[in-house]
Amino acid sequence: MNIIVGATGQVGSNLIKELKNNGFPVRAVVRNPEKFTDKTIEVKTADLFNLEQLTETFKGGTTVFVLTPENPASNDILKDTTRIVENYKEAVQATGIKKIVALSCIGSHIDGNTGNVLLSRILEQTLEGLDIEKVFIRPSYYFSNWLG
Repeated sequence: MNIIVGATGQVGSNLIKELKNNGFPVRAVVRNPEKFTDKTIEVKTADLFNLEQLTETFKGGTTVFVLTPENPASNDILKDTTRIVENYKEAVQATGIKKIVALSCIGSHIDGNTGNVLLSRILEQTLEGLDIEKVFIRPSYYFSNWLG
């Protein structure tokens, strides 16, 4: 089972569509289930700050797709991102996920004052220690939900 975090966003919704169209089992993880309209896909709701909910959505999965969610209302984006990514790591460890695919970005390997690239660095560094297969996708431009 392929689990897609952020299934209603720009990247997640397209990933869900491609997996479904190619016959792969898929589960959508969303914050707001009303935004997910495809009734043929299994949907689970989770607040990424809630480890128990997140772990529940990962159960039965083999591969999980994660990203650093955007939250313009955050008062401390670094702290929030760190907490969410730690929750990803703990949920993966608790559920036996075998592969993690993470949307990162070019430049996330650079240490220093890199602006919002730092969020992808936090994602990669936190997940790096997991003893499972990892794929970090590093596009040269951001995929985001700014059009929303």
